[in-house]
Amino acid sequence: SGFWRRQQTGRPMVTLKIATTADGFVASRTGASQWITGPEARRHSHLLRARHDAILTGIGTIEADDPMLNCRLPGLSNRSPVRVILDSKRRLRSESSITASADISPVWQIGAEGSRSAHGPSSVVELAAPDIADEGLDLAMVLTLLSDQGITRLLVEAGPRLSTALLGDDLVDQLA
Repeated sequence: SGFWRRQQTGRPMVTLKIATTADGFVASRTGASQWITGPEARRHSHLLRARHDAILTGIGTIEADDPMLNCRLPGLSNRSPVRVILDSKRRLRSESSITASADISPVWQIGAEGSRSAHGPSSVVELAAPDIADEGLDLAMVLTLLSDQGITRLLVEAGPRLSTALLGDDLVDQLA
């Protein structure tokens, strides 16, 4: 469980949700955003969101897809997780769908220590994590930071770069 993972390791239990096409891709060959799952799989994704404290993605996914990352199942919309965006350079815009709904379900933006958002919305909570040179944020430290904020179960819905980095750093406990 997430509680025990947090007690033992100081980080939340991490579930990585991945959807791929039959030939192993996460998007079309051109990179265009499109549905690669059906309605039943999308409903299951919303149920996963309701079962986690927070959902993590990267700023690239926000810029490419403009997702809401909330739970939209009837009767469970109040179970939407905290939405966490890794954004080392603080590029999150107030016009995005996720920030427009920050008053309904919290949004946390994690950027590099010392960086501040120049144009992000005031309703978004800004947190700081160490940066590893040109590699981006220290993902183990990001998980510790989320644990320190009370997160015990973290769902990751991200693009291939963040997903691969979490897997490569052995920070994923479950795949969905």
